[in-house]
Amino acid sequence: MQGQLWQWDAVDLARAIRTRAISAREAVAASLDRLAAVNPKINAIVQILADQALAAASAADEQVRRG
Repeated sequence: MQGQLWQWDAVDLARAIRTRAISAREAVAASLDRLAAVNPKINAIVQILADQALAAASAADEQVRRG
């Protein structure tokens, strides 16, 4: 897997999170950063729920840690 995390497909992201190569929070943060960079130009996302997404990612990371 190469490139920025926002360029990875869902299968590669899931594999990397499962194997703890990256955290779910890192993946979500990369997506939110990319969204902040491009959404003002394309206005594809009307409501950004960053806090909720990061909280869900943290919960997913905790599940991965627990096995």
